[in-house]
Amino acid sequence: MISLAVCAALVGYIVQLRGEIDSLENQLAAAQTAASAPPPVAQEPPPAEAAPKAAAAPTAAAPADSQAPARTISEKQRTAMIDTLSVGGYNAGSPVWFATIPNNPEAAAFEKQLESVFTDAGWVVKGNKPIGFNMKAGIYIFAADELPPEYINDVNNALIIAGIPVASNGRGYREYYKERKAANPDWIGFDMDDDQSFVLAIGRNPDT
Repeated sequence: MISLAVCAALVGYIVQLRGEIDSLENQLAAAQTAASAPPPVAQEPPPAEAAPKAAAAPTAAAPADSQAPARTISEKQRTAMIDTLSVGGYNAGSPVWFATIPNNPEAAAFEKQLESVFTDAGWVVKGNKPIGFNMKAGIYIFAADELPPEYINDVNNALIIAGIPVASNGRGYREYYKERKAANPDWIGFDMDDDQSFVLAIGRNPDT
């Protein structure tokens, strides 16, 4: 028979061995759990407090839409026009009637330059009426009769020689005006005076 001392030692060893087995099983289970768990999500650091923005430097104002240069008459053009209009004094005292679109400083200033040329050429400026309708850009010459005075040709030639384009050069405007008015009393055109032979109409700058 095994002695009581041996039995006691054997029981103690079994208990110790069982404890080690339990410990190993616990460690293995913990290792398996850790392996199967999803990886930890990395936490983004809190955003740094934004530094106060520096005051924006003032920006230059956007340039306005470019405007075409105002029409002007150079000294060379002026001389050429006066020579053509005067024709050695032949046209001295000839009349000229102007009409200019309203509310357009550029057109008004250009009309004044033309007036000065005609005056220096010996012509008589009979007036400058505002144009009462939406006329197209450019310069127009409208003769009242189908057979206008010869000096109207000199007006057209003076502008051409100076390099100032004429948008239209028409005749028989007085009769045309009457016909249009008879067909439509609300129609607006150049109402010429009885003694008026033509009108030199100044519209807006065609280059704008």
